[in-house]
Amino acid sequence: LCAGACLFGATSTTSLTPAVVLIFALGICAGTAYVLGFTLLHESVDDEFRGRIFSTLNTLVRLCLLLSMVGGPFLATALDGLSRQVFGSDRRVRLVGLEVFVPGIRLTMWLAASIMVLAGALAARTLRAEDRHKVPPFIVITPEDVRP
Repeated sequence: LCAGACLFGATSTTSLTPAVVLIFALGICAGTAYVLGFTLLHESVDDEFRGRIFSTLNTLVRLCLLLSMVGGPFLATALDGLSRQVFGSDRRVRLVGLEVFVPGIRLTMWLAASIMVLAGALAARTLRAEDRHKVPPFIVITPEDVRP
């Protein structure tokens, strides 16, 4: 969630110094999320499936990276054309007294940041839901306790 917010902020800035600071924070947040994801997966997967699960995860990570490197330029070009149609040839928007240049690459990065924030929110919601449904280890539920 924080990585997506940092990417959104870095994409929105027009100065180098805040962009560098936000990209540094993005790296810290993304690295932490990567390690946390591996740790949670390692903790919840049985030993007999661990190798297959992690090889599948690595394959999916590389596939998504390839898809983003191949599809990103096409998406940026398409969104640049859309930006020209919606905002005119100069692609500038005035919001609350600020003038924002909205090229396709900025729209693409905002879309990526939105996906990251959404994924982080869904992950946090899932983790909270699992915590609510955990049964303390000292309570034993028998089939008679469960009602249809």
